Amino acid sequence: QCAPWESFEIEGMQPFRIRLLGCPTAGSGESNEGGLVLDVRGPHGRAVMLGDQFGYGLRELRSMIEPGPIELVLLPHHGLTTDGLGELLDYLQPRVAWVSTSSKNFPLPIAAQLQARGIEWKATCTAALTLPSGILCYHW
Repeated sequence: QCAPWESFEIEGMQPFRIRLLGCPTAGSGESNEGGLVLDVRGPHGRAVMLGDQFGYGLRELRSMIEPGPIELVLLPHHGLTTDGLGELLDYLQPRVAWVSTSSKNFPLPIAAQLQARGIEWKATCTAALTLPSGILCYHW
């Protein structure tokens, strides 16, 4: 667990450095507000794994996390969240975005923002989520 606005490094994951961040909340009481973020650094790259954050939390996250460019971002809330995500995408500058979603959510609301930024994206319902060889890891 990690409280909003706090972070710590998860030990024992070499060669990776994994930082857990408690996403800020606006106090709206919305169940998807806040949550946790993983900032994963490997020998050859960086990935940021978001949860179900939106709006205020995504905007404020920029003050807690280093800017990109990064290799990979896991998008929040199954690709359904757009509020605040554009600013975070511009800040992180991911090369690839992953979306854990089902085909019933298509067309994904976030797809237009990804396309406008030239960010390649993959969804779990259409393809296996794979990393290009050598990105983030030695061998998996």
